[in-house]
Parts: sequence; C-alpha cells; structure tokens
Amino acid sequence: MSELLEIKDTDKILDIGTGSGYQAAVLRNLCKEVISIEIIPQLAKKAEMIFNKLKYRNITVVNKNGREGYKEKAPYDKIICAAVSKDIPNDWKEQLTDDGIIVLPIYKRNKQVLTRIRKKNGKYFEENFCQVLFVPLV
Repeated sequence: MSELLEIKDTDKILDIGTGSGYQAAVLRNLCKEVISIEIIPQLAKKAEMIFNKLKYRNITVVNKNGREGYKEKAPYDKIICAAVSKDIPNDWKEQLTDDGIIVLPIYKRNKQVLTRIRKKNGKYFEENFCQVLFVPLV
C-alpha cells in the first residue's frame, strides 16, 4: 500500500486507522509528516506513547473518526486507509492536494479491492489492484 502512494520526502500524509502504529512508523521515514487517525481511544493512546518514547517527532496521532479526515492539518499530499469503505469519503477528497493520491480498500461487487485514486485538476481517476481483506471503516 505504501508503494502505491508514490511517496516523496516532502509529502504530508494522512494515515487512517493507526492500529498498532506500524504503518505510521514506516511512513514517517519516507515523508515529511504523518497525521495518523485512530477511532479506538486505547489504540490511539498506546501508539502515541510508543511514538513519543521512540522520539518520532513527525507523527501526530489523533483520536477521532477517520471518515472525517483531519481538516486542522489539511491539505494532504497522500491519504492511506487501513479499513475497507463502500466509497471514498468526500472529506478526504476535499482535504487532498491536486496531484494527490488516496490508497484504500473499497467494496466492489462484494469483494474488497485495493484501489488508488489520483486527483488531477480537480478530477479523480481510479486504479484497481488486488483483492484484499480489511476491517470496515466505521
């Protein structure tokens, strides 16, 4: 999934679904800043404690519903989501820079498909990759 983002060292990335924090920890080495959102308070708190202990200064953990994105730090060059959705939330589209990329699993014909969305001149272009299995985005 990280490879599909085509990350540059100047990117600001919104990571939806912090979980253990592994994805955010990987991303922080590849980009300028990671904003990681987790809906489960205990997971958000634990990830934040680990990042602080490791002195990962370019990761911010936010405890909230990831479907809303995080307007306070928008716009984002890249958005990655570790949960399957029926659609691409409009808030994410609004918070994405032009030439930005979103990578997430989307339900398509009763299957979960890893999908990359590119934003160019205000239009969105989808590419489908492989079948995957993720928890639902709530």
